[in-house]
Amino acid sequence: MKRFHLILSCFFLFVFANNLLAQDDSTADANAVKDQEVNLLMPKDIKIADYGFDLRLAGFVPNPMTNKALKESFIGVYGASAIFDANIYKGFFVGGGFQNELLSTVNNQAATFIMYMQVDNAVGRMGYLQQVGDIVFFSYALDAGWNFTKFTSVVVPTGFQPKNKYTYTNAFVGAETTLFLLLQDHFAIGLNLTLDVMDKTFDPSFVYLDQFRSYNNSDKKGMTSYLNLGFGLYYGFHKRKK
Repeated sequence: MKRFHLILSCFFLFVFANNLLAQDDSTADANAVKDQEVNLLMPKDIKIADYGFDLRLAGFVPNPMTNKALKESFIGVYGASAIFDANIYKGFFVGGGFQNELLSTVNNQAATFIMYMQVDNAVGRMGYLQQVGDIVFFSYALDAGWNFTKFTSVVVPTGFQPKNKYTYTNAFVGAETTLFLLLQDHFAIGLNLTLDVMDKTFDPSFVYLDQFRSYNNSDKKGMTSYLNLGFGLYYGFHKRKK
């Protein structure tokens, strides 16, 4: 009887130990699968310069910098851009696209009404991509192009003759830098900072704002400029074969 109890105890110990080993193997296999899945998701050995083309989308809030009359009269509502670039040599790229911005006099003390300023830019540019890690890279670009600005909801004071249109066009130049973080081999998100300088001086009398508040002569001097901070999306495609 004692021998039977000993054999039975050994049997149960064997079964228990075998189950523990099986659980350890299953846990190890599960962890290995998870590690493999994480490794598959994380981009590795990606060279941004290997992509022949990329599409970039950005959203931002335009912030008037100069002149003082513009800065004190308008605030940014939204801004968006779409740019297509071609990588021509080891990170150097050329491209072009379109920008759209909207500004408003709302909550700006310039007047009791709301006037809108729509800014559309056709952009050409050249720049450089600098990769500083497996998933981090910078983009630097110099922009130039043509601007079309339109004012809407303009209030014409009593005694003034309405204009046929409240628009103007001008050339502009700009600079841009973006910090990108790769989420997949060809897709990244980032923070975007741009400065645009227009070959145009904002004159509040063009849309009668000087009839609703006073401006000093010094407020009307200086080219129009905007500093824009926002976020960007990057999508690279047509990867070159090594």
